[in-house]
This record gives sequence, structure tokens and C-alpha cells, in this order.
Amino acid sequence: MKIKDFIEKVKNNGGYKDNKEARQHINVLISSIQEVLESGDSITFNSFGTFNNITRAAREGVVPNTNKKFYSEAKKTIKFTPTAKYKEKLNS
Repeated sequence: MKIKDFIEKVKNNGGYKDNKEARQHINVLISSIQEVLESGDSITFNSFGTFNNITRAAREGVVPNTNKKFYSEAKKTIKFTPTAKYKEKLNS
């Protein structure tokens, strides 16, 4: 789904008067989630899932075509874990 289609869906489901208003609310939600994650906290949405900060360990890897070794440094990333209820809904 493209962002344009998503905004239209939010507008229709949320009862917003136009796409601009729906887009503003989406932007506020996303920036709020980013602020929480950047502060090092996790955020949980009941019936949906949890966004967590994780740190991937440094590791050594190999490029399959050339067998050349490379080193990947430790890095922070985000992990999403859906709730059991949402997993069940996706798989039904």
C-alpha cells in the first residue's frame, strides 16, 4: 500500500474532513513513536504489538560470491513483536 492510499484509508476510517488532516495525525503519531524509541523506551499497543529497541551484536560475515570476510559493527535497531491475539488474527 502506498502512503497516499493509507492516508485515504485513515481519512475514511477516522472521519477526518480531508487528506491533509489525516496526514497531520499520522505524522504526529509517527513522530511520537520515534521520540519514545529514541529515548530508549519500548512502546506497546494492546491488541497489536510492541516496538522495542535492540542492539545487534558485532559479527564477522562472508560475502558468498567472493568468500571475502567483512566485519559488521554492533548497531541499534527496532524490533516489532506482535501480540499473540494479533498473530492469531493474521494467521486465520
